Amino acid sequence: MSARRNENVVVRLYGKADYVEMLNFFDEFGAWSHVPHCAILNGGKIEGEHEKALDKLERTPVHVAALHGEDDALRNLPLNEAVRMKDKLGMTPVMYGDRT
Repeated sequence: MSARRNENVVVRLYGKADYVEMLNFFDEFGAWSHVPHCAILNGGKIEGEHEKALDKLERTPVHVAALHGEDDALRNLPLNEAVRMKDKLGMTPVMYGDRT
């Protein structure tokens, strides 16, 4: 199976209740060593230079906030550039927001 096909499988699982725990693990794997991404997963705030940080999956904090429906985080993050950035799965934050 090609890497691209594997990525599409993961993307299709987002927003499906049966896979919430597995996807939370996937998100935490990508974000675990990145302070801003962990902060969003744990309900914290992001400021300054951390707003544009990329995790292991090349996601910005905006990607993670969109994935998890964190409206407060999205209101407090700069969205201009981030909404157009694609991660390793080829997804933008807007694309993730449409899936949740």
